[in-house]
Amino acid sequence: MKTFTNRVTPFILILILFINKSVIAVPFENDIDADADEVKYVGGNLVAEGHAFVVYNKMRIEAKHIVVNMKTKDIEATGNVIIAQRDRYEKDVTPEQLARLNKRMDLIVEDRGVVTKPTGKQYDRVFVTYNRFIWRGSRVIGNLSSGFFEFNNFLTKSDNFYLKAKRAVRTPSGIIDATDVKLSTCEYLIDNHSHWSLNAAVATFTPDEKAKKFNEVDDPMKESDNYYVSLKDIKGKVGTLPIIWLPRLDLPTIHDMTTIGFKFGSNDKWGSYQLFYKDVKIPGTNLQPRLRLDHYGDRGIGTGFSLDHVGKNSYTDILAYRIKDDKPNGDDEVRDESEDIANNTGNTPDRFKIPDERYVFRFNHWNHLTPRLDFRTSINKMSDHKMMEDFFKEIDDDDPQPTTFAELDYQFDNAGLNLLMRPRINDFYSVVERTPELNLDFYRQPLSDKVYYEGNTTIAELEMKWRDYDYEREQNSEDSGGDPKDYKATRFDSLHMFYFPKKKGIFNIIPRAGIRVTAYSNSSKRKIKTEDLETMFRVDNLHGGERRSDVNRVVNYDDKGGSKIRFIGEIGLEVNTKFYKSWQDLKSAYWELDGLRHVIVPYLNYNYTTDPTVSRDELYYFDSIDRIREQHFVRLGIKNRLQTRRGNYGNQKIHNWMEMENYVDYDFKPEDGFENLGNIGTVFKFNPSEQISFSSTTLLDVSSKHKGIKRFTASGSYKFTDQWKVEAGYTYQDDYKERSLSSMGSSLTKVLAAEDFEKTYTKSHTIHGGIMFPLFEKAYGELSMRYDLERNYFISKKLRIVRNLHCWELAFVISQDDGEDYGRYRDPDDDDSLSFAYTMTLASLPDDPIEPLGGDVKNRHLTY
Repeated sequence: MKTFTNRVTPFILILILFINKSVIAVPFENDIDADADEVKYVGGNLVAEGHAFVVYNKMRIEAKHIVVNMKTKDIEATGNVIIAQRDRYEKDVTPEQLARLNKRMDLIVEDRGVVTKPTGKQYDRVFVTYNRFIWRGSRVIGNLSSGFFEFNNFLTKSDNFYLKAKRAVRTPSGIIDATDVKLSTCEYLIDNHSHWSLNAAVATFTPDEKAKKFNEVDDPMKESDNYYVSLKDIKGKVGTLPIIWLPRLDLPTIHDMTTIGFKFGSNDKWGSYQLFYKDVKIPGTNLQPRLRLDHYGDRGIGTGFSLDHVGKNSYTDILAYRIKDDKPNGDDEVRDESEDIANNTGNTPDRFKIPDERYVFRFNHWNHLTPRLDFRTSINKMSDHKMMEDFFKEIDDDDPQPTTFAELDYQFDNAGLNLLMRPRINDFYSVVERTPELNLDFYRQPLSDKVYYEGNTTIAELEMKWRDYDYEREQNSEDSGGDPKDYKATRFDSLHMFYFPKKKGIFNIIPRAGIRVTAYSNSSKRKIKTEDLETMFRVDNLHGGERRSDVNRVVNYDDKGGSKIRFIGEIGLEVNTKFYKSWQDLKSAYWELDGLRHVIVPYLNYNYTTDPTVSRDELYYFDSIDRIREQHFVRLGIKNRLQTRRGNYGNQKIHNWMEMENYVDYDFKPEDGFENLGNIGTVFKFNPSEQISFSSTTLLDVSSKHKGIKRFTASGSYKFTDQWKVEAGYTYQDDYKERSLSSMGSSLTKVLAAEDFEKTYTKSHTIHGGIMFPLFEKAYGELSMRYDLERNYFISKKLRIVRNLHCWELAFVISQDDGEDYGRYRDPDDDDSLSFAYTMTLASLPDDPIEPLGGDVKNRHLTY
């Protein structure tokens, strides 16, 4: 008989401390360790009785009774057998998170005491232990080396899926054959009362890759994470109620049974609708596209898929969707074009014919090819300009006119090289095509101890392509009236700036000087002024362009100006200094302050840009480069920053707790309609913690006859707990025209940027707010609204209630929306669009036990 050694492995010591009772811990040869109330060695067999544990390499088996043949590795275990992997971690949590952890019956939570962060804020440090079981049964026989196992009353978990069977056999190749099978995402299946399940007489689970020998698997959980599934004689049940029967069902992976969502509802745009999605795992990959099948009562049936993929050095997202639309123009199916023209309504509708066959294809990709080379591309092809607005409103709100481009970006030590292709693939959008554009950008760098250089050179083939309307405006003559006409040119542009920084006492003095050379292959003999450009864009507005040419008459560029070369010079001077005072011992747990430093940076920025050798009115407009004019101004400003430290001891970083910048401009050469003294601008940010944020901007006119606030915005949010959060915002904008002060060699803070040309803003006055809140332990709510104070009506209102049913999540949404994009042209007395929706989504316990059941409210969003 072999002699037991006296060593005790660290693993066994942990187990001894954990179960807190007297056990015998016996290590054996061949990497087999055992714990039990009683351990003995009989005829070459290890016998463990009572609270028995056997550990073999990466595998851990616990049962009431275990027998292992030390030579063949055959094993028999009975009495609540668990083949498991135990996870443990330490974390600092809030009292709210600790209370949530203590409610979890599947966790062992050890409170290690209170820890205090450098800010003075206190957390509970906990040590959490939980089992991730692989397989479970009432009786198991098999072989530890080959991985063959036979189970009675089999139970396992794959990702968020639970499987139960009366009998199951796992072969050395990893295939599991089971009889009398139940499948569900609900772990209540363990206790025989799941909310839903699929019941099959026979099932076969085949791993998508040939399984390794069980004792060679680094993480046994991964082996049971992705199976091909074949089920026979299937009954689908909700609770104990049968709802469907199928003779056979084959699925690419077990994940195909999970991540299902439904949405039912009714609104004015779609009528009654039923939307369905299903996430599908592609075997052998980590790709999981979402399949969509939708029925809209007034519109038809839509199908498609979406995919998000994050790689080690890449990111890709795809959306493909089509629908044969029974009502593409909504309620405007029949329009009298002559009446539109007479009434100057500007659309039939929107001067476009919406096709019946509607589709969208979006492809966005980024790839970090080498440490210095990146590739980015975006393709956005749509059937019409209202496709995204009609069926993917949330995407359309974020990106109302998506671009199509491809670019390569290479980073040198002191420069960057960029090659861009930007074609137009949707003729209902106005786009500046760049086919191609090559850009060489030199970062600011020293040429000597006293001189710094910064430069940029581009060469581009440019073409301004205006929308191709189906219903054109009237045209008075060959070159005026109607819609704007396309124009193109090859443009070479090269900017070279030199800086001469000096230190004089407490002041930093940075004179600058530079020159810009721009060459055009073609230009316009007819001069196009700023008001002519504004008219082009006003007419080109999808939702406001007039059909009649006697209103907002368009004057187009011609192509008779020939090639042009333009020279522009700039000189400037920036002066700044810094004052600060620190309070090292100031601490506040609530405001998360660990010391406080006040930094004040007053500055002056003087700029003179020479009159270009070619008037901007003769040059084609593609971007702000083409609209540079003579400018002579000085800006006075002051920046205030309150800073504190964030992070644990020894790993702290500076955090801007509060920031504010104030500035005012004095224009020595003002444009028509402007005074010398410019507006006073203020930008304010307050971010004391993850729970609180606030920001505001103000633009104040102090010199013209229309003095007053021209623009004011304020928005903020406060997160009380993981489930309580409020947010609000306010925007006021007066009718005004913003001056376009800019510099080629320095950056200027702006409340609103008007770099292309002088922009006119119309009056608007709105507020918005929202609150996210818990109703009770498994129910959450979200209420939001937007109100127009100028015209006294609600732009939108929405109430959303979410109820977690453990493995299902239900949501009810009621909303009213007038179509905010058309607010300027809407009659407030018109009826709002009323929408009702119900969503159903399979759910499971969160991966991180600290997260609330159902997730953080702030991260919740509608399935569609």
